[in-house]
Amino acid sequence: MFVVDADTPHQSMIALICPQCASPLPESGVPLLCATCGASYPVRNGIPYLVDHDFYWGEIQQADAQRLIDEARRVGWRTAVANRFTPADDAWISILDWQRASWIPLLELPSDAAVLDIGSGYGAITHALAQHFEEVHSIDAIPQRVEFTSLRMRQEGFTNVRLAVGSALRLPYPPNSFDAIVVNGVLEWIGDWDPEGSPRDAQLRFLRRVQSLLKPNGRLLVGIENRLSYASFYGAIDHSGLPFTNLLPRPLATAALKLFARQHHRMVAPSKTYRTYTYTRAGYDKLFSEAGFYGNDGYWSEPGYNQPYRLTPLDKKSIERSLDECQFGARSEPGGLSAMARLKRLFARFGLFRHFVLDFVFIVHKSEPEPHAWETMLPPELKPRPHFLLTTYPFAKKTTIRAYLDDDPGVVVKVSTPTVDSCARVANEFAELQRVSEIASRSPELLPFEVARPLASETFGRQLITVESRAVGEPLSMILPQLDFDRQVAFLRRHLGRLAESTSAVSRLGPYRARRTSAATWLRNARTVLGANLASRIDDIGGKYDTWMGHGDFTVENCVLDVASGRLTLIDWEFVRDGVPPMYDLFCLYFSILNFIQPPDDILTRCGDDLQLAQFHTVLFADNALAKLFREQLSREFARLAIDPGTAYDLLLDSLLFRIGYLVERRSGVAQSRIRFVNVMDAWRESFRVDGVTAG
Repeated sequence: MFVVDADTPHQSMIALICPQCASPLPESGVPLLCATCGASYPVRNGIPYLVDHDFYWGEIQQADAQRLIDEARRVGWRTAVANRFTPADDAWISILDWQRASWIPLLELPSDAAVLDIGSGYGAITHALAQHFEEVHSIDAIPQRVEFTSLRMRQEGFTNVRLAVGSALRLPYPPNSFDAIVVNGVLEWIGDWDPEGSPRDAQLRFLRRVQSLLKPNGRLLVGIENRLSYASFYGAIDHSGLPFTNLLPRPLATAALKLFARQHHRMVAPSKTYRTYTYTRAGYDKLFSEAGFYGNDGYWSEPGYNQPYRLTPLDKKSIERSLDECQFGARSEPGGLSAMARLKRLFARFGLFRHFVLDFVFIVHKSEPEPHAWETMLPPELKPRPHFLLTTYPFAKKTTIRAYLDDDPGVVVKVSTPTVDSCARVANEFAELQRVSEIASRSPELLPFEVARPLASETFGRQLITVESRAVGEPLSMILPQLDFDRQVAFLRRHLGRLAESTSAVSRLGPYRARRTSAATWLRNARTVLGANLASRIDDIGGKYDTWMGHGDFTVENCVLDVASGRLTLIDWEFVRDGVPPMYDLFCLYFSILNFIQPPDDILTRCGDDLQLAQFHTVLFADNALAKLFREQLSREFARLAIDPGTAYDLLLDSLLFRIGYLVERRSGVAQSRIRFVNVMDAWRESFRVDGVTAG
């Protein structure tokens, strides 16, 4: 038995077997000796080494990988990663983000499940699985990755993870061992690692071996590229290290490699034969079927299988709805949608785009699949297998599933994620929604907006699942991009008053709430990323705004409007906080609107072609119809709440400081743009007028 931490080991029922002859290996002894074939396997730092090779491959250079391990031993794995990478580096997400396993709610596994992660890298997915399931096995062929994962698991206090350095081609586990197996970014490489026969034959051998390791009701998760990905048609690099090879007939791809082969970071040596096979959706279905699997749930994974923040079932309606919501397809641009966005929508209308998505995530079953746990919580009218869409974001503390039928708006399912405090946060959000919903039903005159109806809350394994009704209409983030500047002004002239009134109404809800959550942590977060010149201001804020309450995330994404009826619904009560500045919610709304504004060329030039900075100036400091509208509405809200308009600039600055802290808490890259706002806005303060008062 091999554990990361031997203090309180979980008693595993899955013993290792010899990769050479499949005989059981002893649970102790160094080295491990196979009594049947005599093979000997070393054990280093509690990790069995079941493969012998002297090569290395990976996105991180070998020397850098070793330095990362050494630093993790000295200062801790999280600090070591933060010291060597930034949020702009691919490794930041690859190593840190637990939402690389956003698909956990779709696996439908109880907490006592045994799960295997093949090709586990630096342990992000293994880490997420270990939070959810009783027993996790993790195997990778690169010792440095496994050594880092070992440190990571030990420092996090996990005792339920079994690590091994081993080959995906000779998995050291007995049949019928696992409830689920994860193969993320591995299947495409099997043909390159196994030279026997065709690459497809090698993949079939691997999949049949994996199928044999699953229990009768087990399931396999595969993350992999689409052979016909639209990115490939404009030159995306294939696994071969060259563009277009995945699109070519296999013999032609091999011919291209013979002429142009070059070293790739995942190759032991430049390949002269094309063996990194990927397939279309139909090709994968056939491959899994031939390997002995029963059924296959396929998803479009956006932006990719390593960042599965949007999982869309591969049916025409789901793809169309998902495309409508995707940021790249919804944002306005000069002249309207980009040519690529229009082409995607055209293909989706005819049911074709699902064949050209970038990446897939497949959940493949060994036997007939059962309904999802969250489906059992749905209202009766949604029980007949609804459409759904899973969404999240990097480092999110919840995963959202929107389930619906063609003629019904459906419900929103929220599921906790593999983090220590996620269950508490999802529970608190549901409790907040229950309280606000109760206020709305008892005293509707208090709120000029509607809220969702809380429907159900249950625990499944180690996940908390809540269900609420879905708002009727579209988020403003879906409406504004469809309008040009003049129509945006006209739209906001009709609706901004009610939105602003809603922010004021939220601030009055404090006395009706039993639970209190302070926004002070946002200020502390902001202090860590802002310069010393603002530290004293942050310190002075202290309890200055204790009497004020805010929704906390009053943005265009969370304001849902049914244009036909004028019905406004405010969603996502996760970040309700006490102690925010007056007007904080209204400023948050403005900050989110500016993302959809195209600034004039002269302002863009003045701001050094910094688009976000130019948008900020256009919305709050310029002399145009939109900025005037926003300042007029601010003036009305100052009067409504009896606040001195001379404090407007200070409230704007303080709201930005709180917002930066909120974005830091969410590990959002948007924080950097808001920091730039703070650093330049003082130079523009003479242009910021509310009710005729200039910030002086």
